[in-house]
Order: sequence, then C-alpha cells, then structure tokens
Amino acid sequence: MDLNILVLAGGLASKDLSVLIPEGYNKVLLKIAGKPILCHVLQSLRKISKARINLLYRRGEESVYREASRCVDEGLEPVVQESGYTVGEAIVSASSSLEDSDKFMLVFGDLILDTRDLSQVISTSLTEEHDAIVLAVPLDPRKASTHGLVVIDELGFVKKVYSSPPTGVVENAYIAGGVYVLPTRILDFLEKGMDLPQALDALATKSRVKAVNAEGEWIDVGSAKDLLRATYIVLSRMHGIFIHEKATIEKTVVIKEPPIYVDEDAYIDHYAVIKGPVYIGKKSFIGVHSFIRDYSNVEDNVRIGAFSELRFSNIQSYVYIHSRVLLMDSVVGENTIIESNVTALNIPIEEEELPKTRSAMIKKPGIKVEKMGAVIGHDSKIGAGVLLKPGEIIREKSIVTKT
Repeated sequence: MDLNILVLAGGLASKDLSVLIPEGYNKVLLKIAGKPILCHVLQSLRKISKARINLLYRRGEESVYREASRCVDEGLEPVVQESGYTVGEAIVSASSSLEDSDKFMLVFGDLILDTRDLSQVISTSLTEEHDAIVLAVPLDPRKASTHGLVVIDELGFVKKVYSSPPTGVVENAYIAGGVYVLPTRILDFLEKGMDLPQALDALATKSRVKAVNAEGEWIDVGSAKDLLRATYIVLSRMHGIFIHEKATIEKTVVIKEPPIYVDEDAYIDHYAVIKGPVYIGKKSFIGVHSFIRDYSNVEDNVRIGAFSELRFSNIQSYVYIHSRVLLMDSVVGENTIIESNVTALNIPIEEEELPKTRSAMIKKPGIKVEKMGAVIGHDSKIGAGVLLKPGEIIREKSIVTKT
C-alpha cells in the first residue's frame, strides 16, 4: 500500500537567496535545468509512488501549487499553511490531510537528492516493521541547526536526536535529511510545541526509529551557494549532447565535452563555444564569440550578448546580459539587466594565483564550493563597467552603476 505523502514547500529563504525570489513565490520555484527545484522532488516521488501527494505552501504563494501542477499531472492535493515558521508548525497545519492513515511520508520540497534514496526509504517502510524512518545524510555542521542531528547505533537505529549541534564531539552523528516516514501520532508531540527533531527524539526514546543512510548526492537549497551546488548535481546527471530540433545552432559554433542540453527555440550565434556540463533553456540567445562552460545553467528567455563568458553560474529566466560580461560562480535573479563590460569576481584580486596552481571550485568526487561570485537580485539593473566583488549580494530591484 502506498504511503500518504506530505511535501513541504513553504520554507523561508536565507538572506542571500531571498533576493532571487519575487513576491508571491518561494525558493522551491528557483529553476535548475528548466524546472523548479520542487519539480525535481515531485517527479522523483512520482517515479516511485502513485500515492496522493499533499503539497503544503504558504497563503499568498499560490504560484507554488500552480507551478507544481505543471510537473505532476494528477494526485496532487493543495494544503495551505496559514501561519507558523517551523517545520513542526507546517506539519500541524496539514494534520487534517494526514488523519486518514497511521503513517505518512514527509519530504522537504527544497531538496536535490537521489531518487534511489527516496525509494529506499519507502521500501524500508513497506518491508520492515519500524515506528519511524529517517534519511540520514553525512554530517555537515552548517545543516545540523536547520535539519537536526541524529545519532545512530550499530544496528542502524536512531538513539538520539538534537535540534542543534551539542558541544563536543558526537560519534555516529548524521544530518536528518528531510525525508521521513512518520507515525501520525507524532502530531501529538508537535501540537505541544515541539519542533520536529524534538518530536523525533521523543519517538526514538520509546519506539523503533530506523535510519536509512543516503547513498547519493544530497543538497538542501538554503543559500545561493547551495543553489550552485544543486546546479552542479543536476547538470552532472545529464547525459550526452541534446539539441532540440527547433533550436538553431550556427555552423561555426563549437560544442564540446558533454553533457550539454539546448532546449526548444534556443539560438546560438557564430563562433560561440559551449563546453559542458551546460543547460540552455527555451528561447534563449547566446551571442557571437561567447563562451558558456563548466556547470552553467541558462534558463528560458535569457539573452547573452557577444564576447561574454559564463562559468559555474545559474541564470534565472528573462535575464538580459549585454556584451563582454564575465560571470563566474554567480547567481542572477529573473528579469534582470546586466549591461556591457560587467565583471563578477569570484575571488579577491589579491588572492589570485597562477592558473596552474589555483584550486578549482569543484573537486570530484565531492561537491566543494571554494569560490563565490555575485548574487544579483531579481528585477535589478547592473550598469556598464560595474565590478562586482566576490560574495557581493545585490538586493532585488536594485540599480547599480559604476562609481
């Protein structure tokens, strides 16, 4: 029997991520490879389960349900969160949708993770008798305070859950990975004001809470740097070179080193170089002699002018980038204009090293972001000749001119 599923899509964004999100939207709608983050989650779930998916979003963010409905054509039920900020409060607000079953699956909507890990959580719940199941992710101290820390014994059971990292070294500690199978009675703890880690700890004290170790890559998109990490994961999963039959690629364009995906009605002008992994969205334009390379994500209706270079960056929809623009390790919100000769530094000039000795941002097999460029908010305008500092955050609807 398929589990009732609750997907949380009302999470608040960090300061640097919030500048990318228009009013009435949510961070789960930020796009990678032509799809909102939320759609990556929903489509992974739909591959392994036909159960009803209850999608929880905040009042005023109806766009979340609208966009999600385009990803999942049936079995998606809206649940509106009227108030509250914590995960526990979000689950309680969906209680009426969960009361028809003894257990439910809880999935955070801002995750990029391996479908096989989702499948393993579900199969464990169906084949083994446990009171609760949690996906355990290798420890990342930055995520412990937002997801909680689970301590696992030698048999794979959770013996302790912390809401925030305790002082000192904790052996066999993992991040609670935002994927759970929970008994509906956990609502009793949450309705008393406990957060989710506290409620899970209360369950683990008297019940059998099983940990399923994540085997694949996992990112919780909580910051702009996380969005770049997630972009790396998604583009790495593409295969080969795909050019839509309605895309236009001029004969002198150089396309090399897959994976590369060029979507419908995209146009790539003469002498441009596309070096994968790269995604270029629908109706986007890449100007003459431009260089798009190394984990660059260009969403729909983006125009990139001549002699521009893009590396390890995520460009949201409806962005107009003029000629001779250099963007590295940067994120650009939708409806933004970047005029000519703009450069986003990804490392302070005084720290620059010779190319042969400088470390790369991504070192396989792990995901390691060592550099950060600019984060440019939606509906902004960056004037000609502006030099953006590493890690600089441009607020939404800003106008930045050269000083």
